Amino acid sequence: MTWIRLNGASGSGKTTIVRNLSFKLNGLPRYLTENDKKILKKFETHYSFLLNQFCGCRAVYIQSSFDPNKFFTIKSLLSKKIALVTSIDKYKSNLSQGESQRFILLEALELQPDLLILDESLSGLPEDHELSVLQAIKDLYENLNLLYISHRNNSEIERLFSESIDL
Repeated sequence: MTWIRLNGASGSGKTTIVRNLSFKLNGLPRYLTENDKKILKKFETHYSFLLNQFCGCRAVYIQSSFDPNKFFTIKSLLSKKIALVTSIDKYKSNLSQGESQRFILLEALELQPDLLILDESLSGLPEDHELSVLQAIKDLYENLNLLYISHRNNSEIERLFSESIDL
């Protein structure tokens, strides 16, 4: 089990790195914009390190950018071995952003991925809840690899990870 935390300010390239990593690990083609190419070149060492760490893993990628007024679920595209977040069930729109994020996380874990990539997916939670959720994942899913993207600095959360990369 490898747990790596990728930390950096908004706009530093964290999402570009992990989105491309997810596509690469799942064998999916990805069109790279000129900006993507610049970011991947700038952080080539970090990107290569992550590819080597998680080589052969089937990844599930969850990004934080969703409308908290909608309900989301994970749909597995079995032929391409990747999970995508899609909005459904409008009647469940009463969930808060934090509740939606926790529900998405539970559905992602049901897919039993080799690697779970959380791209600021717990950012809607207070830091103490974020820590509790991460600790529960670590306790319950012993063989799960995790790549956790965050812009928060919290020493208690940092202790959960075997590696930390600052951009």
